[in-house]
Amino acid sequence: MTVLDLEIIRETLDDGGTDFLEEMIDMFDEEYAEQTESLKQAAAQGDSGNISRIAHKFKGECASLGLVALSEKCEEIEIKGKNDDLSGIESLLGQLEKVYEQTLSEVKGFL
Repeated sequence: MTVLDLEIIRETLDDGGTDFLEEMIDMFDEEYAEQTESLKQAAAQGDSGNISRIAHKFKGECASLGLVALSEKCEEIEIKGKNDDLSGIESLLGQLEKVYEQTLSEVKGFL
């Protein structure tokens, strides 16, 4: 599984240096906490439309930062929401957390 798009990460480093990349990751970390909390609330309410919307938005944010595995996991969640199929959504949210931790570890290793 590809976790990071190193070309996008390198472009970010070229554009702003290590400090800029660290700042982007810090902002992303805050965004991740907000988005996952929103996803959990929507799952608890059985709100598939909101799950789809949140996951779609977050998928794009991940992709723009080169966080491939997270973007792909968000897409899985988005599709579940679009299909109004919330079976196993808690499991997917748990998987999202694991992918996030792996991604963060790899980004920090890259720095």
